[in-house]
Amino acid sequence: MAQATKTNVKYKNAFFYGEMQSANLPSNPTYIKSRGRYCYRIKCTFESGKVLTVQTKYHQTKEEALAMYPFYKQQAEEKRIPVFKCTVKEFQSFWRHALDYNKSYHSLIKKYIIPVLGDKRINDVTTEELIKILKETEIPDTQNFPVEKYSMLYDAVSSFFRNAMELYCAGQDNGTAAANAIRSSGLRIWDDSVSYDTSEAYSFQQLLQLLKISK
Repeated sequence: MAQATKTNVKYKNAFFYGEMQSANLPSNPTYIKSRGRYCYRIKCTFESGKVLTVQTKYHQTKEEALAMYPFYKQQAEEKRIPVFKCTVKEFQSFWRHALDYNKSYHSLIKKYIIPVLGDKRINDVTTEELIKILKETEIPDTQNFPVEKYSMLYDAVSSFFRNAMELYCAGQDNGTAAANAIRSSGLRIWDDSVSYDTSEAYSFQQLLQLLKISK
C-alpha cells in the first residue's frame, strides 16, 4: 500500500487539499539503497495545487516490484492512492465533525468497529476483518440490538470506509466489500419469523474472490 514519504504530512490535510487531479506513476521502481529494496514513488497533484510524493510498500527485488506494477497503475489511474496516514480512530474522530453527520452511523462505528480496529491504520484494515466483525454482530439478541439496526450497521461500515477511500486515507473501500459479502452470502438478520434460503449462496472465500476479480 502507498504511504506518505514525509512524516510531517498530517492526515487532516486530506480535507483541505481538494480532489486529486493526477497521480503519476513511473514505469520503473526506485531502488532505496538504505533499505536495500525497491518501491514506486507516485507524484500526486491536488485541486488546491498541492503536490505530494508518496511511495508504495517496499519490495525485496526489482522483479517483485515490477509484478506489482499493474496494481499500482490501476490505483493511479483511478486516483485511489492512500496518501494520508491515520488510524481508524483518528479518521472516525474527524469524520464525526467534518462530514455529513449521521448520529446512528457514528454510534455504530464507535461501538462495533473502534474497539476492535481503532488503533489500526485505516489503510491496513482488510475485508476479512470487517466480515468477521459483522458476522459476530449477527446474534439473536433483538432486545439489545434491534433487527433493523443490522442493515444500518452494514450501511455505516460501507459509508465509513468509502469516505476513507474518497479522502485518500485508504486505497480501497473494504467496508462496502464486506457489507456486500455478508448480504450476498445469505448470513442475514437473525429473525425466527423469517426463513432465509442459503442453499445457493457462495462461500465467503468465493465471494471475496469474486470481489477481487471485479476490481
